[in-house]
Amino acid sequence: MLKNAAFGCILTTLAWATICSAADLRTTNLSTTYVPPGAVSLGAELRSGKSPYIGVDNTSSQLNDNRVDLIPLYLYEDKWLFARGTSAGVHLFSNGALTVDTLIKYRFDRLEADSNAYFAGMEDRKQSVDGGLSAAFSGDWGAVSATWLSDIMGHHNGAEWDISYRYPWQSGRLVMSPFVSYVYQDRDLVDYYYGVRDDEALPDRPAYRAGSASFWRAGISISYRVSQRVMVFSNIAVEQLDQEV
Repeated sequence: MLKNAAFGCILTTLAWATICSAADLRTTNLSTTYVPPGAVSLGAELRSGKSPYIGVDNTSSQLNDNRVDLIPLYLYEDKWLFARGTSAGVHLFSNGALTVDTLIKYRFDRLEADSNAYFAGMEDRKQSVDGGLSAAFSGDWGAVSATWLSDIMGHHNGAEWDISYRYPWQSGRLVMSPFVSYVYQDRDLVDYYYGVRDDEALPDRPAYRAGSASFWRAGISISYRVSQRVMVFSNIAVEQLDQEV
């Protein structure tokens, strides 16, 4: 199942940067390789992807006719603070090889009951903001990261664990980073987005209590430095859907 795709560009100067792209933010890798420490980047992203819900073609809001979402982005990287698109946080520890961060991240999962007649009478499942911890260990062999996130807005009240491996390969101005991730989502998170409550049940839409889910995601991030101030990049990823979904 093709889940996410992205294409974009980054324009930077010593003091600022602009970003434009198209992606699901779960897989977008906003590189800070060519951004000077402390530089601020402001921009926007066009986000598109395939929705896992029955009869819903894409991840964009069904309240308009758009097939993509326009999302503001902010990029900043310094010794202690960072912002990467729709996530931000604080570096708690870093010794070059090991980095430990605390972070918040926007969750784009949602269900709009008006998106399809099948969901009529159900309550909307809202997007949320998750917070948690992330640790990454890197070397010449690549980088392994582990991230734990939990709902901080009281929407799904669940948690997610993500263990990923990424191997960056560079040739001159070209950087390619294939990656693979194992993702685990607990029962509360999955049931909120994919369960059917008793008061929402119909003969053709029975009550359903979803359990925890786990799945694999794989993709590649590619960036090319056109000049000192311009970088173009693309991101693409595929992921499977768990049986609970």
